[in-house]
Amino acid sequence: MSKHEATVRAITEAAARRVRDTRVQALSRDGRERYAALLDRLAQ
Repeated sequence: MSKHEATVRAITEAAARRVRDTRVQALSRDGRERYAALLDRLAQ
């Protein structure tokens, strides 16, 4: 694999991780908002 190919692969993988991380954060935030009352009751 050339240095160029390795660089492209590293950038592509980093971008994919960032997209997944952002999506997971959004889903988590939405779930916490949607189920806030239930989560509060479960925490008691």
